[in-house]
Amino acid sequence: MQTNSFAIRMAAIAAALSPFLILTVQGGAGYCYFAVFAAGLLWLRDAANRQAGWRLLGEYKWYVLAMMAYPAVVLLQQVAGGYLLPRALDAPARLLLILPGFLLMCAVPASQLRAIQIGCALGAVSAACWSVLVLVSPADWVISGRAGNPFTNPIPFGDTAILLAFMSAAPRRESGSSPAWERALRLFGLACGLFASFVSGSRGGWIAVPIMLWLLTMHLRRQHTVSPGLRISAIVIMTLGLTGIASTPMFHERMNAAISDFDKMAHGDSSTSIGMRLQLWEASWTLFKEHPVLGVGRGRLEASLQEMADQGRISEQIVNAHAHNEIFSTMAEMGSMGLIALFLLYFGSSYYFWRHRRSSDPPTATAATMGLVVTFGTIVFGLTIDVFTLIMNAAFYALTTATLLGIIANRRAALAAANACQLGRGTFQPAHFPLKGNTPT
Repeated sequence: MQTNSFAIRMAAIAAALSPFLILTVQGGAGYCYFAVFAAGLLWLRDAANRQAGWRLLGEYKWYVLAMMAYPAVVLLQQVAGGYLLPRALDAPARLLLILPGFLLMCAVPASQLRAIQIGCALGAVSAACWSVLVLVSPADWVISGRAGNPFTNPIPFGDTAILLAFMSAAPRRESGSSPAWERALRLFGLACGLFASFVSGSRGGWIAVPIMLWLLTMHLRRQHTVSPGLRISAIVIMTLGLTGIASTPMFHERMNAAISDFDKMAHGDSSTSIGMRLQLWEASWTLFKEHPVLGVGRGRLEASLQEMADQGRISEQIVNAHAHNEIFSTMAEMGSMGLIALFLLYFGSSYYFWRHRRSSDPPTATAATMGLVVTFGTIVFGLTIDVFTLIMNAAFYALTTATLLGIIANRRAALAAANACQLGRGTFQPAHFPLKGNTPT
């Protein structure tokens, strides 16, 4: 019992700290990830927990397959190619190794795990602090005046800030209202995260904002009665906010740069930022056609592009380790097998969140909405960046989805047990998994 209690507390604390530390301390999310991994292994020492874990793996099979498929393809191509490239497995392994942590998260009371929302708010505030530091006193690591920090470049910095912002703001309706300070902190986190993303100049990440607004709006309508006055106020505030953003020098600079790139491309100059990115995608497509099954090998894109440049098939300027698009990178490096694994990752990690987004249980619906913010946001971010190439991103994605799905699994078990008690069909014990240390919330 003591072992289970320690593992549960350790996992709950790490899950709440992860979103706070990801943009605050270098390696912060990774430390939390491995804390949950270690706690999961400790928890699985118990035979009853292992037995329950097997049932959970079957119940949430799409999530399990999603976490397993991508690293499995990387390992398969190395075995088939007769080579070993450990660094290529580093980030994908974070997806696979989350499974012990996920099983533990399903046993952690949901009331403890919901602190992740406060962690998101604090993480967004931290991102805003880094952004202010860049504006006030730019250091050598600052890229063209765009917000970031010494260990994260502007694009993933801005994208992660958006995730933290909208996860912190997801409306929550539960028995007993949240303290006023918590609601204020979460709304402040929304503002800080959006500010940090804006100052980062990450145009690709901004595309995800309408999708996240839609997710939160639909969740709010299901959880609360929204008066016409509140709707009008929200529309006015958003309109004023967008107008203010559109009038800033940063917005004009980033938009003018994009317009200039397209104008130069129309006149035959493809050496622009967008032009070179399109060339890079075209080269990745060529590599996919030449290596359609398993690709050139994860971690071998730059060498393959350099070979094409040496042959005069592409410009030396576009030789890069990444295609700046998750799909094109996966096609080139991992072929059709990798592409299937990537789509399975997207589908399997979103499926249960989408399925439970309309749950009548408020914590379940909130966790599902936050999960969709993470998964849908990651899909959109992948249009302009290689998300799962960064170890930080892979670890955060795996831990966050495992935590939120754990909340859903825990609530389902607790509600099923409560219903069973009311019907007099058994003792008050979670129907899905009789886990030590698990209590309904």
